[in-house]
Amino acid sequence: MKGARGEVFKIDDMGPVGADGRFVVRGRAYADVRVGELLSTSPGAEPSLRVEEIETYRVRTELLARMMTGSLVVSGGTEAALRAAVMLYREPPGGEVAR
Repeated sequence: MKGARGEVFKIDDMGPVGADGRFVVRGRAYADVRVGELLSTSPGAEPSLRVEEIETYRVRTELLARMMTGSLVVSGGTEAALRAAVMLYREPPGGEVAR
């Protein structure tokens, strides 16, 4: 079962990762999240965030399964947009996976 209204990841905390424009968001997956997926900070918005890395329990992985906690390293967004967001969304349903 996927998150309601395209909800994918509940953000509890975030911060920059170095100076390369990537950010880490920590929280809980409301739907499966995979490296390479494109997400957005509001429902119905054009996806602007690419999931670059996933870590859970100090282990890097390609998938963060629904209801697991972990951190996502994302690129493509702005710090202001991520700080204002409480949830990441998948639009269209299923998201795109870049391989």
